[in-house]
Amino acid sequence: RPNSNSTCLLKAIIGAIPAGAGHSVTWLDVSSLRINPCTACKRCFRDPDKKCVQDDDMESVNQAITSADYIFMASPIYWYYVSSQLKLLIDRSYPPPYERFRGKTLHLVTTGSAPLDSVQHEVIQKSFGAICESLGCEFRYFAAQANDRDFPVANNPAALERAAALGREI
Repeated sequence: RPNSNSTCLLKAIIGAIPAGAGHSVTWLDVSSLRINPCTACKRCFRDPDKKCVQDDDMESVNQAITSADYIFMASPIYWYYVSSQLKLLIDRSYPPPYERFRGKTLHLVTTGSAPLDSVQHEVIQKSFGAICESLGCEFRYFAAQANDRDFPVANNPAALERAAALGREI
């Protein structure tokens, strides 16, 4: 959602990236993209060009990942994991070429109602850590406790400052 807690954090991070650092930002709203589930046909493993048989928006995501130095993914936490839209993108990132991730940093930004030391954050960190290890990229996790009802992240100056500090590190 355009004004969601995780989007608010991501905007704080990106907004703090130093202007003279030579970075440009490509913003992809996964919820507005058409990304089909992986069918496990394995054509991408056999095809010399490593192309997926599906004709959807995943190719533009792959191109953005290939040209990126840093990858930021943001999601609210639903049922101990990231949103279904982001999960589709993760599943479709499984096929080769893995080189599009190698040497990059993947930052996962999440928000949820549970405390930051809860099991849901542990599950996500272990899962994404393992994925990034197999892809050959560094994993960094940024989380803030927030919810839409009584504690939106926009009202949490400490979380917004931590997000901005991350952006200034880029």
